[in-house]
Amino acid sequence: MFHHDPYVIRPKRDWAIIRQDLRKSVLSSGIILATETNAEKLHEGSGIIIRLGKGPKVSGCNLSEGDRVVYRTYLRHAVPIYSEQKWIDGTPMEFFFMDVADIAAVISPDTEVGPLSERKNT
Repeated sequence: MFHHDPYVIRPKRDWAIIRQDLRKSVLSSGIILATETNAEKLHEGSGIIIRLGKGPKVSGCNLSEGDRVVYRTYLRHAVPIYSEQKWIDGTPMEFFFMDVADIAAVISPDTEVGPLSERKNT
């Protein structure tokens, strides 16, 4: 498998590298979420901006590296970056490229984003 380190990749123009927050498997109510297939999986939730390009959309959208953001886009429109980095619990971290136009909002680090993702410390 080809290995990319997201910290040495620099996106061009209006692209961002996002580290996705860990996906939930159980809601706070105790409901267990079904695992999605790759064909059905929506890449929606929250993550941290690791790197930003220097295109016109980036300069006009008031985003910064380190911002925690909410996004929604189908997985086929995002480009995964393979990494061996893991969360403290051993779950692999997911990184991907996405167009900054697909970022819906900047949120505070401790905000929980619905049933789809939760913030984990590295």
